[in-house]
Amino acid sequence: MTKCVNADMRNLTKNVLDQKWSNLCVPISVTTLLRFAIKNDLYFDDKVIYFTFDQILTTLTMIIYPRSLAGLNLNPKKEESYFQTNDIETLLERICKKTYLNKSGWEIVREQGLYNCPELAESTCEFKKFFLNENFVFTRPLTVTGVILFRNEMNPTFHQMTLDRIENGEYVLQNTQFSDEHPAAIRIEQTRPYFSSFL
Repeated sequence: MTKCVNADMRNLTKNVLDQKWSNLCVPISVTTLLRFAIKNDLYFDDKVIYFTFDQILTTLTMIIYPRSLAGLNLNPKKEESYFQTNDIETLLERICKKTYLNKSGWEIVREQGLYNCPELAESTCEFKKFFLNENFVFTRPLTVTGVILFRNEMNPTFHQMTLDRIENGEYVLQNTQFSDEHPAAIRIEQTRPYFSSFL
């Protein structure tokens, strides 16, 4: 998997996964938050690397909420990427709550390094909705749904990103669909939380 190395991130990993031609921004953003929680909330020092970004993403997309990984490689099938779209609330519900047949997604992630791995502390997963505004107080990274309206397009495109921090009156977002025109770290003025102009 391709990554942007040394992105301008302070709370999140500096190596940002490039989602390329996939529609996997939602599980990528959630994976980023789970890694943050494992390190900072559970104080798990992953020296042996039991809980890598790639392992958690694979667990999310192959076991917890199955999605194709098409598009992360160099030879994607466009029709496979249509099956990848999902909304953030559905994935978070699946992670935080058990189903009729399965334990919660968080329990599955916690136990993924079961063999020869020290167990993660007993914990629960919760999520809340927030609306970013000028008075928003940053306490931890969040997943953020961005709406993009391209020039000459009638329908908006939704893209999941991760809020790394607020700095100098700007939201600093980790973007997984980056290019020369759209960097891995996007900045949006805190006074304009619902829109920004990108050419």
